[in-house]
Amino acid sequence: MRLWSCGSSKGGEDVSDTSREQQAERQKELLEEYDSESRYRVFSGKTVATFVRILSILVALYHLYGAALGTPVTLKHRSLHVAMTLGLAFLLYPFNKKGDRRKLAWWDALSAILVASVAVYVWVDYLGIISRAGIPNGLDLVFGVLLVLLVLEGARRVTGPALPILGILFILYAMFGQSMPGFFGHRGYSWDDLASFLFVSTDGIYGTAVGVAASYIFLFILFGAFMDKSGMGLFFNDIALALAGHSRGGPAKVAVIASGLLGSINGSAVANVVT
Repeated sequence: MRLWSCGSSKGGEDVSDTSREQQAERQKELLEEYDSESRYRVFSGKTVATFVRILSILVALYHLYGAALGTPVTLKHRSLHVAMTLGLAFLLYPFNKKGDRRKLAWWDALSAILVASVAVYVWVDYLGIISRAGIPNGLDLVFGVLLVLLVLEGARRVTGPALPILGILFILYAMFGQSMPGFFGHRGYSWDDLASFLFVSTDGIYGTAVGVAASYIFLFILFGAFMDKSGMGLFFNDIALALAGHSRGGPAKVAVIASGLLGSINGSAVANVVT
């Protein structure tokens, strides 16, 4: 009887482990299907994987250093933030759903290099960019067009097509406003004016939204990622069970409490629902 009991217990544990693995795999499939931010690469080669890890650590350390000891001037700081985060987006997210997630495509590496070149240009020619202030030269326009295209493509990879399509529509509206009817019409702007405004102005791509993200939002996301990887998700779930698990309507209350706590650290609505 004891042998049968032990064997039965061990078999139950194996079944439980198998069920958990299947559940985790199903959660991963749901995340990748409904949450585009979960479709990132998992490199098979150690060299590229190690490089991405080191780069990610440097990005985190830069923002922590800036929070503690101060950041460079506004345009330099924001351009570097965009270059680092957008570069990682090209390294981690394939061109489409069918893209190979185990290897880095050459065009993704090239895109990351081009993003870095924009930041290098801003840092090297910072005084010239400031002095020109609205009167861009040829290089300003080249890097401006390049930055706009890279931002649109990066947004498409991470969030899907809706956001870049909206951005393109607003760009077209700014260019062809003179053709719009009624109160929607305006004098219109040339592509040179738009490229200059979106690139070298702190009201364009390097505007307030990026400034807030570089100085505050990134730190909160970093803190949330640290909490998530340290096992706080399971801890929050246990708290919810302890608070409401034995009360009337306990499952619903546990779901609400755990969802609220988990949502404070994972930052993804889809991931919050699935897990």
